[in-house]
Amino acid sequence: MEDTRLMKLWYYLIQSPQWVTSGELARYAGVSERTVKNDLTRLKEMAEENGCLLTSRKGKGYSMEVTDRERFGELEEKLVYRFSRFNYTQEYEDRANRIVRILLSQGNYIRLDDVADRLYLSRSSIKNLMGSVREMLGAFRLSLESKPGYGVKVRGEELNRRFCMLELFIDHDYRSEPSVREEEYMEFFRADQADMGEIRHGFLQVLRESGLRIVDNNTHRLVRYFFLMQNRRRRGILLGFSEEDRRFLRGFQEYGTAGDILNALGEKGMDVCGDEEERLGVELLLLLWSDLNEADDLAGRYPGFYEKGKELAEEILREVSRRWGLNLEHLPEMVPLLVSALMSVCVKIRFPWMGYNLTIGKKVENNMMSSSPVSMSLALTAADVIRDRYGLESSRSELFHYGERFYIALSRISYEYRPRRILISAQSGNQSCSIIRDQLLKRFGEESFERLDAANGYEIRGLDQSRYDYMILNFAPYYYRYDLPVIYVDSIPDSRQMNQIYRQVILGGYPFREIQAGFRFDPDFLFEKVRYEGRESFLRLLAYKYCGSRNVEEMENFLERYTDVCVWNGTAALVTDSGLTRKNCFHLYCLETPGVWEKKTVKQVLFISVNFQGNGQSARYLEQLTNELMRNPDSLEQLISTGSLNSCCELVKHGF
Repeated sequence: MEDTRLMKLWYYLIQSPQWVTSGELARYAGVSERTVKNDLTRLKEMAEENGCLLTSRKGKGYSMEVTDRERFGELEEKLVYRFSRFNYTQEYEDRANRIVRILLSQGNYIRLDDVADRLYLSRSSIKNLMGSVREMLGAFRLSLESKPGYGVKVRGEELNRRFCMLELFIDHDYRSEPSVREEEYMEFFRADQADMGEIRHGFLQVLRESGLRIVDNNTHRLVRYFFLMQNRRRRGILLGFSEEDRRFLRGFQEYGTAGDILNALGEKGMDVCGDEEERLGVELLLLLWSDLNEADDLAGRYPGFYEKGKELAEEILREVSRRWGLNLEHLPEMVPLLVSALMSVCVKIRFPWMGYNLTIGKKVENNMMSSSPVSMSLALTAADVIRDRYGLESSRSELFHYGERFYIALSRISYEYRPRRILISAQSGNQSCSIIRDQLLKRFGEESFERLDAANGYEIRGLDQSRYDYMILNFAPYYYRYDLPVIYVDSIPDSRQMNQIYRQVILGGYPFREIQAGFRFDPDFLFEKVRYEGRESFLRLLAYKYCGSRNVEEMENFLERYTDVCVWNGTAALVTDSGLTRKNCFHLYCLETPGVWEKKTVKQVLFISVNFQGNGQSARYLEQLTNELMRNPDSLEQLISTGSLNSCCELVKHGF
């Protein structure tokens, strides 16, 4: 157990881009700070033996760096295999998860006293957890039936039971060490690691040849599912489908691929061939986990799903326009782009008896979309539409898929560009100016410039300087003073100077300052040394601050949905439409001491409310700005140190 904790701490330190406090490490590992400090003494020795250096600095915390990549390589691979899927928290040991595993492993009723004995808990403790147990089962369309004198029993479709069992396995990579302790439950996944490698190889070969795609994480899930399927079948626990559902599912390519996969597994010794129900079960997983994009022939490949997806996508875009003042429907391929993220929703709409939720125990995925709060806020809007229209809650994985599509859409919005008007002057005359001019045209293209004029130093004073945006000189003007901003370069500009021209001159043609001014954010945006007593109380404070006595409950409900989908590098970002606040806001709260936000440590909370008023450029700008602040701690520190929103334009340029 201690070695596992040391490895978790090691992985966390290696992955952290900044200093980490002992308190943060303690919360991550679920132990006291004193225990962490003792662990770090041992970890320091282990790190040195394996090509790493653990350093500590008073007032900052701890940092781990790799000093010998070759020595660390093999251990790094093991750390990544074991811990990279999720940020491990105490919730993986959640008692409700353990109770559900025990219940799902039973074929008959089981008394709560027996469950309590297995977990070394009191009956009252078990009863207090039954609400969470029922909620978890409900996410998979399963229910709990009680019978006096007998106990409780899980009811629902066998496929949904398997889905729930699969997710409760937590980490599906066959190279990882399972963290699950319930032996009876684990028997349903029993397999040798070598066998799992062979099965994975055979399955992936069929998948590659089929042309179908699913994301890598789900290939690991499917391998675990194959052994669960086999072990359930061996106990006589089979799937069942209606004739109507059979006929419908036979019409997709995934049906044939599922059959090919089962045949390939049969050739490798698995007892799974020849059963159409199992074939249909695998097909549904391929459909649920399909990795699609707008370039796929969605209408042709999925005629039974595409129409519903198109209708839903159009409704989502209308709601985005209504709520955020952002019209994305005009973007090329916007509807197919969004439909490609809605396949799992369409499958669940078509098969209302089926339940699948990819987030058991509130696992926190290391997904970079968490650093894109504008896109994720639009994703939450999509989830609202899906919930209100069909009663379906979107999983964390689905939210990230929606967010990715909105991120792509925002990145496709073009900024209006004002070609630059440049005046070049070189000490050696016009020919030297031509060298600089040719370099600019080669690097940035003719479309970047309205004019590229050359003049000698003495001529410049006689020109109308209002006709230019910038001067580029290769000499210092000792005798003349110019009204224009100036960049100094060599006669043949080097790469550093060309990059400076790009940042200051070329990017200056984009309307960043106009966009920033158009938000009309309060210039007093920074709140320092803010007392933080927990996420719930902080959300309540925000709701009252921005809504007063009106819309408080609605604001609290909205903010509550953020959980930790937008927490990255110690910053939690909350972006809402201005319908609740009645004005645009951009406020940064720097906490007096780091706090915990849904098991993640936060040092800042960024609150934004906005309406884009039909200006897509402003949506792209705000996405780029918030993304830069969350992904780059130096940019966030720069904003805090300047205390001025005027620096935001330069920060957007950093990430451009």
